[in-house]
Amino acid sequence: DSYMALNRVHEARDEYLAVTEMSPKDASAWADLAKAAMKLGDGERGILAAQQALQIETDNLDASLTLGYCLLAQGQQKQALAVLKKACQAHSDNVVLWCLLGKAHSAGGDKDEAAKCFTAALRIQPDNQVARELLNAAMAKEVSKVD
Repeated sequence: DSYMALNRVHEARDEYLAVTEMSPKDASAWADLAKAAMKLGDGERGILAAQQALQIETDNLDASLTLGYCLLAQGQQKQALAVLKKACQAHSDNVVLWCLLGKAHSAGGDKDEAAKCFTAALRIQPDNQVARELLNAAMAKEVSKVD
């Protein structure tokens, strides 16, 4: 974790990999490996590590977020939606999760569902600037479609 905090991501990835080899049933270690892989642009490894974490701990928030993000980055929007919807059921109070689900809907062209997700995030945290900006952007696209 210290390597990640210092932005020494390659070293962090190597350490997380060592931890997963020593403790293969540690969901957090797999989720951390997934985050490091994602940050390094290795979406494939990020997906595999996050999936491993979720096999061990089905409601691991970090693994769900990372898997959803990696799938979305790899253009696998439908798979990302499935992961993120399930995660929202288990973690309905997580603003980041709702925003990422909204982005997944938006990537698939479903601006109405995206707006609902961003609105849900704002219900949880009304002053969240990111959720507000995402909602405004989704609404602006809706308005421009009507014009």
